[in-house]
Amino acid sequence: TNLTNTMTMDQNLFSFPFCHLNDEEFNLAIFEMNQGRINFDADRLESLYFNPLNVSNSTSQTIDIDPDHQFFSYTGSSYYVSDQFNDLCTKFNSSLSLLHLNARSLNHNLPKLTDFLNTLDLSFSVIGVTKTWLQNNGENTSNNDIHIQGYNFIHNCRQDKTGGGVGFFIDNNFEYKQLHDLEFFDHKVFESIFIEIERSKQRNVILGIIYRAPDANLSEFFSKLNELLSNVAKEQKPCYLLGDYNIDLVKYQQHFHTNNYLDNLFSHCFLPLINRPTRITTHSASLIDNIFTNHLASDSKSGILFTDISDHLPIFTLLCQTEGNISSSNIIL
Repeated sequence: TNLTNTMTMDQNLFSFPFCHLNDEEFNLAIFEMNQGRINFDADRLESLYFNPLNVSNSTSQTIDIDPDHQFFSYTGSSYYVSDQFNDLCTKFNSSLSLLHLNARSLNHNLPKLTDFLNTLDLSFSVIGVTKTWLQNNGENTSNNDIHIQGYNFIHNCRQDKTGGGVGFFIDNNFEYKQLHDLEFFDHKVFESIFIEIERSKQRNVILGIIYRAPDANLSEFFSKLNELLSNVAKEQKPCYLLGDYNIDLVKYQQHFHTNNYLDNLFSHCFLPLINRPTRITTHSASLIDNIFTNHLASDSKSGILFTDISDHLPIFTLLCQTEGNISSSNIIL
């Protein structure tokens, strides 16, 4: 009888859910049960330097960006899977929503991007893309099929070298104009596109997408960035700078140039909205993608979307429906 009971217990044990999973797989299964499915390869997730899904969204920010951040009610950013983001959107009416992704080739990863966007309940107003890897064949891009339904696409690409490239997907419902006078494009320094979103009942918003290659000259970058920010200040409009700057903010206390970079932005009253790593590999976690703004709204929300479209995580910011009547006093000048 005891043997029979033992055999029955063993059979029941192996019929329990999750009994075949290791600890990491079990934690992932529980997370998906509570928060929703993740769009990330399980093997790659297990190999990462750290698992963002295990980071509490209530913990303090990764870096202490500046002592004055408390003055601005800075709340930091969190990681979101699709269902968590969709839940956020049900509680947050957004008038303008921005997304940035280092695509590492739009020709290759655009299907993955559109598939991921289809899992979200929100259609972003503007999607900024760095490392498009598009080329110019004299008249058009290397691929005439670069489009997302419901969006206009504009981009700048390298003329004499492969790689790099920046672009904007802009919702068809938004009126905009390209700001060529603010743009700068030199792969040895940085690459950019600027647009102005025109809004009838609200202050127009300037959006920039910037890509700085890892080997780009830092001194020239700081000089041109300073010139750019000075020109933006003259516009006296809210501005959001999306991009991959390849300067790791996590190391700002140990790295002189990173500290100098932040000081330059702060001196023009631009603050970062993302404060946790955006590129996580098997051996490192770096904060090199960000959204900087001169317009801090207490009713905005920023974060990081957890998906493996490329080797960088997408970042976003949502501006509240009621951010409406912006006065010049909301802009830090």
